[in-house]
Amino acid sequence: MRSFVFSADKFLELDALPEQLPSSGFLWVGCSRDEFEAQLAEIQPALQRWQTGQLVDLHISDLLNAQLTSHFDYTSWYDLMVFRRLAASVPEVPSASAPGLNAVQADTSPVGFVIFDQVLLTVHPSDCAVREHFALRLAALSGIHGEGRTAARLPSHPADLMLRMVNHMVDSYLDLRRLLSSHHNHLQQLLLDPRSRFNDWQLLLQARTGLHQLEDVWEDQRRAGQEWIDAVDEWRDAAEGGKRGARE
Repeated sequence: MRSFVFSADKFLELDALPEQLPSSGFLWVGCSRDEFEAQLAEIQPALQRWQTGQLVDLHISDLLNAQLTSHFDYTSWYDLMVFRRLAASVPEVPSASAPGLNAVQADTSPVGFVIFDQVLLTVHPSDCAVREHFALRLAALSGIHGEGRTAARLPSHPADLMLRMVNHMVDSYLDLRRLLSSHHNHLQQLLLDPRSRFNDWQLLLQARTGLHQLEDVWEDQRRAGQEWIDAVDEWRDAAEGGKRGARE
């Protein structure tokens, strides 16, 4: 489990969960699913100590569930976003009729985001590189001085960091979709080419199934993202209504 503090134009990694939240900025706690389960007895008291409110049992189960689809949920003190990250996997056994062509498949696994006002908790699969990628990237950004860009480029609040991570995973999805589409088109051309000896229709069907599976995952992701946007809009409308009422 790794924890980081964002404060002003600084990004620092901590040795352990802090006793208190920073007076300004926010805290990011990132862990694998196994680490989250093993250290839940430390995380829950820390959330209580920070007065953010603890995780409810249902959402703990969601964060531990490696089969969960992308979705959004919320409580009065935090939002929960589960977003399946995407990767490409290629089976070791190639096609018998075309040894150089393997069935490219979509491999997905959920990443959980718990968004508090001053804390972002992220729960990753054990082989997920998203946490390490952002830890390195944000450390590099915090090292930019004298150019007047550091504060603007570092995330300003937990939801900002969550969106950056989701956008990064969406980019990976787009790369994979291009790969799968190219692979599918290549197989089609080989099967339709009268000069080609390739006749593995099963491989083509597997490629098409991979594309359909990816579309299903993307639809879940799109729905979860839209639900989060709708919830944010409702919160803003309620906040603006409260301000107008106070002025009146």
